[in-house]
Amino acid sequence: MDFLPAAFIECGLPLEIYFDFHSIFFTHDPQALTQLGQALHFYGISFRYAPTPQAKGKVERSHFFWQERLPAYFASEQITDIDQANPHIQDLRLHQTNTKFTANCR
Repeated sequence: MDFLPAAFIECGLPLEIYFDFHSIFFTHDPQALTQLGQALHFYGISFRYAPTPQAKGKVERSHFFWQERLPAYFASEQITDIDQANPHIQDLRLHQTNTKFTANCR
């Protein structure tokens, strides 16, 4: 929930967001919504769930990228707590997006 407002400000509201079947996104009751689902529904944003292991892998690759690189970056910069780390996140995300993809919000 913390990163979505920044993404929406930068790129605008999406029509749909692609999720895996994690419990913060999905309930086993098709009529129920999670807290995040309720917030997205309020703004008219629908969501699609990754239906296969391969599709879920696409979602997970981005998480793996950060899980592998952030600890090394923070160690090299001698960042030891969350208050020191947070200001770096936006710049790192923009750098990764702009070097990996040709368009930032597509």
